[in-house]
Amino acid sequence: MRPIKILGIAPYEGIASLMQQAAESCDDLQIDVHVGNLTVGAEIAAAQTALEEYDVILSRGGCKVPAAAQRKLSAAVQI
Repeated sequence: MRPIKILGIAPYEGIASLMQQAAESCDDLQIDVHVGNLTVGAEIAAAQTALEEYDVILSRGGCKVPAAAQRKLSAAVQI
């Protein structure tokens, strides 16, 4: 079974580190973590989803994931 691919967009390094640690404790998760708040986070989501296919994008509520990126996903969960 292939791992669940997650794009994590954290507003600061502390949350990015927690995302990475959580994913490392699960064998069936692959996570790419980036730090970016609001507009920068949306730009990261757009750029990364153009390059890679993800099952889930995790971001805080203020980061608006572009509609084109959302259409490629199984789920978009804002934290």
